[in-house]
Amino acid sequence: MPYTIPDSLHGEIDELDQAIRQFEAGHLDPGILKTRRVPFGIYEQRTPGTYMCRIRCTGGAVSPTRLSALADLADRYGSSFLHLTTREDVQIHDIAIGRIPSLLRDLAAIGLSSRGGGGNTVRNVLVSPEAGHDPEELFDVGPWADALVERIIREKDSWNLPRKFKIAFSSSDRDTAMAGFNDLGFFPVVSSAGLPGFEVWVAGGLGGKPRPALLLRAWLPASELHLATTAIKKFFDANGNRRNKRAARLRFLRDRFGDEGLLEHLDRAIEAERSRGFEPLEPVAADVVQYADAPPSAPEIGFPGWLAANVRIHPRTGTAEVRVPVLLGDLSASTAHALGRGLASFGERALRVGMRQDIVLVGIPTGRLPEVHSLLRSVDLAAETGGVEEVVACTGADTCKLGLCLPKGAVRAVREEIARSGLAQAGFAGLRVHISGCPNSCAQHMVADLGFFGAARRRGERMYPAYRVVVGGILGRGKARLARDIGQIPAKHLPKFVHLVLSAWKESGRSGFAEWLDSEGESRAKAILESLAEIPEWDADASPYFDWGAAEPFSPTRGGAECSAGLFDLIDIDRETIARGRAAVDPTVGTESVAKEILFHACRMLLVVKEIEPATPEGVYDGFLLGFISEGLVPEDFRDLVLAAREGKSLAGRLHEVLALADTVEALYQAMDDSLRFPVPR
Repeated sequence: MPYTIPDSLHGEIDELDQAIRQFEAGHLDPGILKTRRVPFGIYEQRTPGTYMCRIRCTGGAVSPTRLSALADLADRYGSSFLHLTTREDVQIHDIAIGRIPSLLRDLAAIGLSSRGGGGNTVRNVLVSPEAGHDPEELFDVGPWADALVERIIREKDSWNLPRKFKIAFSSSDRDTAMAGFNDLGFFPVVSSAGLPGFEVWVAGGLGGKPRPALLLRAWLPASELHLATTAIKKFFDANGNRRNKRAARLRFLRDRFGDEGLLEHLDRAIEAERSRGFEPLEPVAADVVQYADAPPSAPEIGFPGWLAANVRIHPRTGTAEVRVPVLLGDLSASTAHALGRGLASFGERALRVGMRQDIVLVGIPTGRLPEVHSLLRSVDLAAETGGVEEVVACTGADTCKLGLCLPKGAVRAVREEIARSGLAQAGFAGLRVHISGCPNSCAQHMVADLGFFGAARRRGERMYPAYRVVVGGILGRGKARLARDIGQIPAKHLPKFVHLVLSAWKESGRSGFAEWLDSEGESRAKAILESLAEIPEWDADASPYFDWGAAEPFSPTRGGAECSAGLFDLIDIDRETIARGRAAVDPTVGTESVAKEILFHACRMLLVVKEIEPATPEGVYDGFLLGFISEGLVPEDFRDLVLAAREGKSLAGRLHEVLALADTVEALYQAMDDSLRFPVPR
């Protein structure tokens, strides 16, 4: 169900609005604005001046009414389409920065927020799309996830962690929410007394140095979900490596403490939190769905095949779960409008964003399935599962500043290749194919049966787009396995490779792709890779040097990372300004303007660590005097210099003191530990 908007959100939007106005007026550094907007899920896209807004939807829950409202917002603010992500979020693209505050207020008006859509925050909480309608589940995990979200989005420490923190609830052992690969994952279990609880897994992840999660506890009472989450979040906040964002996720503490050591620390953290007392968590009550009467409708063309491929009937409730593949996760605003209107009579809980850039409809009365099929046909969403629509791909270099390749173009090329080959449309049935535009796992390639991630390669003086190929990822409670890297392939040959691998699998007669891989399949896939490894010289054929859908030859330009914007981005702005000032001045001569600039940035550089955020230059100096000189972190000898700057006095002739203060602040920065704690003053 949707969360309720915290009262604090409106003031936070006002603060972001003020920062954006200052930026547009040229009075705020873009790096500082980045640290304000990214925790709101506002990312700058590849095209300068355009932004994306990622809207959090717990467990992908988006009611038909809200889907229509989001389509309205996409029409009004963005590019008239909604993008469905692999973490059950919804994105609106191509927004002008000045319109962001208005969009955020309109989102709040419909009960949605982008807070925590990016940055070093607790991200959107995943829930198996079929939760509450899964024949294999012990109980519905959705109401417990909703209750947890209601609390954590109101907690200040959810928005300023060492790095992003991801939570997932899987409804059954199949692990359709990837609880085995998140920072904190939960599987439902029931005690001998019939009480609901969770098996707790920790410190997994799919990004840099991916790892399956570790089993922390085989049993946690459901009422203690928030207690355990709070304890682990606090431990991460206190111990995560804030100095190096590439080693800041919870899983990197396994390198520091060892697997068993980390589990012991987290277990003790839970017990310590319990000893302080806690408020038991209670599940959010689910509304009873009342379906409006609807006249029966006759099945249309294609209904039997669609019913067999896309629909699963719950053996106890008799209601249906319907999977709706959405090619590349892109849903036009007009289609979203039509879906919202057409599904309104099925209740506010009928529609969820899945984890495969798809839509999942739940609790559908079987007698109304012909009506659902007719609606989906009318908006061209009645494709049977098992086709190319199932391939998951991130946006890559189309919009992302970190993207190297164009996976969306590659998927379209795969679609054309499969159509030409005559391979059955259902050739992807039971197969997870995931394509990421760079090594980051936004398309979750490391858990794919057949996965790809973008790379740049060179032949002679020319660069060309390529992909690393990984195979054999496995999902499942207690049996999670990362995909194995088997080599690389030019992007030009990726569609052919997919075609040949699928054909080899089908010809083997083995029903499961994983079974085929673990027998002869992996060596067969490697042989196919080797046969497609080469590309011709540019003069013989230039096409391999163009990515799929690109009008220009491949050039692996990348922008700065947005998702981890935080403290160090602010600190680096000041450090870089100080370095430029040093390079521009002759210490034997000195200039008033350079001395003042260096002193200002030296005083401001570490204020953010102490959560001192002054709005004026005077406030910077006051904060430095109070937080650093008065506390003994910086020698008292510098007080007169800082006071002189605060009072606007001349610094001519004092450049040597200014540089000494800058050296002192830099040394203090270097002396901080990984959690940004300062050394104790002597």
